[in-house]
Formats: sequence, structure tokens, C-alpha cells
Amino acid sequence: MRDIYAEAVDLSGSRVECPCGVAFFVVIISAIQNRQIQAGTLILGDLTIQGNIKGPASIVESLQIAMESRALRALVPLSNKSQFAGLPEEVVEKLDIVFYGDVDRAVIKSVEI
Repeated sequence: MRDIYAEAVDLSGSRVECPCGVAFFVVIISAIQNRQIQAGTLILGDLTIQGNIKGPASIVESLQIAMESRALRALVPLSNKSQFAGLPEEVVEKLDIVFYGDVDRAVIKSVEI
């Protein structure tokens, strides 16, 4: 077992909130397991200090940009599922959108088997 400590420091002193993205957590776990994240994967969401998932206010713009950048799949917090119906058809057609409810599921759904 390994302990990993990461600290985000606001060097500007402006007290800007610095949440840990789920993507950061997934990258750390994939490095420990020596497994790669599936190519073309976008991971949305933040992780609170309590381990809760906090979704972005809107997924529309992020997924549109991901599609234009030729991403293949997007992991999206379950809390954003209600926004799925408002996505442009082209985004839904071209991106494999996968919802997750906790960081363990995000890791499982994003690393290569």
C-alpha cells in the first residue's frame, strides 16, 4: 500500500479555491497501478475533501469542445445527468458519454483493461 499526499498551493495569495479534479485522482491511481487511461478520454468533475463528487455547473460547453477536439469519450458526474437531454445531437452521437457516481467507478471506467 502507498500513501500519496498532494497539496495545491495558491502562490498568488488570492485565496482562490483549488478543488482536486477527479481527473487528477484518476491519473494518480492509474500511475500507481501502472495502467494507462483510455486514449481520447475527458473526465469532468471535482472531488471534495470528504470524497464527494461535485459536477460542473454545465457540461454542454465542455462536451462540445471535447467533441471538436476529437475526444472519444467523456466521463461525467451523475449529478449532471439531467443536462444530457440538452446536449446537441452531434455531441451525443460522436462522444461516448459515461456517467459515474464515485471516484472508484471513474477509475474503473477510464483505465485500460
